[in-house]
Amino acid sequence: MDRFIEQMIGEMSKSPTKLSEKNKKKIHEYIPVPNDFEILWADINSFGGYPSGIVLTNKGVVSKAPRPDIKEKKKQKKNEKVFEIPYQVVLWEYFDPSDYECKRSEDGSCFVVKRDDLVVTVFKDKSLVEFFRKFEEKLRMDEELSNALVDAAVISEVGTFNMEAVAFNAAYGEDQSKTGHGIYAEEAGAVLDKLGGEKSTVVGRDNAKNGPDKLVNGAM
Repeated sequence: MDRFIEQMIGEMSKSPTKLSEKNKKKIHEYIPVPNDFEILWADINSFGGYPSGIVLTNKGVVSKAPRPDIKEKKKQKKNEKVFEIPYQVVLWEYFDPSDYECKRSEDGSCFVVKRDDLVVTVFKDKSLVEFFRKFEEKLRMDEELSNALVDAAVISEVGTFNMEAVAFNAAYGEDQSKTGHGIYAEEAGAVLDKLGGEKSTVVGRDNAKNGPDKLVNGAM
């Protein structure tokens, strides 16, 4: 389990559903949470009737939607839309809060989680809203860092090409050829070929008469 996730769960309010061994057994059975998932936090509406809610575990998020009300059932019968995602398990490595919409219910009694306008679950504890917000912020920061590293790698690669040109100029300067202009042009062309995604090697550095200047070996 990611240390950051463990820390965030630790900063939440105490689990609204008491995590006694008896309740954990019910959560595994009724929500249901896979038996190899360790339950760390849960907000279950009740264990009577039709249990629903959300559970945070060491491996991911498990949720169960509430039973649709009479109005929703009528719409379902007309095939207008399926109003619920009854049950889902999302492992932490695939969980992204931005995939969901989380807001208070119309009567203000709870929070409703939707995905693509379909009800995923409901819960009452406000600290879970903050958990979603922090989780999404962390994912965006990780993404920005990843993009920055890629950009830095590209710049470093371009810098390597430039260093190749500098090293060549030092070795094949005016002291070792009459002008060097033709050789420099070939070297510069090779660098541009590399930046364009081609494998390019300057092979005419020995100044062999009528010898080849550069070989381009195709796309990288």
